[in-house]
Amino acid sequence: MSSGELVSTRQPLPDAASGPLGAAETARLTDFARACKAAARAVVLYPGGHPAIAATLGRIAHITSTAALSAPLRLRVLPDGLAYLYPKGADLVVQTHFHPSGKAEEESSTIGLFFADKEPTRSFVGVQLPPAFGEISGIDIPAGQSNYVVKDAITLPVDAEAFAISPHAHYLAKTMTMKARLPGGEEMTLLRIPDWDFAWQEHYMFKERVKLPQGTRLETELVYDNSANNPRNPASPPVRVKWGLASTNEMGSVTLHLMPSKEAEVEPLRDALKDHALDMVIDRAVKRPQGAIVKNLIERYDKNQNGKIDEEERTELRRFIRNADWLPGSLNNSF
Repeated sequence: MSSGELVSTRQPLPDAASGPLGAAETARLTDFARACKAAARAVVLYPGGHPAIAATLGRIAHITSTAALSAPLRLRVLPDGLAYLYPKGADLVVQTHFHPSGKAEEESSTIGLFFADKEPTRSFVGVQLPPAFGEISGIDIPAGQSNYVVKDAITLPVDAEAFAISPHAHYLAKTMTMKARLPGGEEMTLLRIPDWDFAWQEHYMFKERVKLPQGTRLETELVYDNSANNPRNPASPPVRVKWGLASTNEMGSVTLHLMPSKEAEVEPLRDALKDHALDMVIDRAVKRPQGAIVKNLIERYDKNQNGKIDEEERTELRRFIRNADWLPGSLNNSF
């Protein structure tokens, strides 16, 4: 079985004079927008003459030499019949990332919300691997390491159809993949980025929905390059980089947006994702118990004192962490 084809969610608006653009023109427009975004970031982050600046400017020059870029773009977030749910009375909290330029600047970001014409007919779930943009994975990349690997996997407990995929990382990511291993032994590559670019933090739609039967194992692998050979490395010389919110820190995840085949299976899937994230929290705490609270918890729930959290003990600890609201699932759309 072949992998699903991807298209960007940025689509051209019809133009009365020239008519709709074709797929090739749309792709070039999207590349141009990403290149401009990457160039702007590079100019802010790097000193003049840095290879990253030259690389992004060269990319813009190449794109503009091959196509005229004049059509406006429209963002299509979700397929018909789907919508994000924002409960009445909810607060909209926005986080923006800025880098100092050495002088006073004016911030002029805008946010566009597009409301559904009617109540959605189906629910969808974001399966993010690793969860919380990699926070639970404990990303900690030594200076100079060129092949730092982060992996995660989960087995789907229900039949589902995937309709979009979203990669996320910062400047040190090098390659990114998500594969689906079906129960019958077939393998699909859902996403493969052999040379990651910060500007590719996009929402990509599959041309056709990808059927994923119950028992499908989703596997994600991200590889980071924190060496001097990485032209996008913000630090020269390289420094140790850990997980964090700043662009000069790192994150990393791939989110697969899918719909369970039955609406009644939405909550069981969300529960499975919570348990997956909870197990990552528990396993990391057992491996590296940091702080008195964490150490006391492990000792409290490791009732047979074997240095592990067995399945019966794990069920109780999961329940405690859920009730304590310690799970960082709010950082994605999984839960």
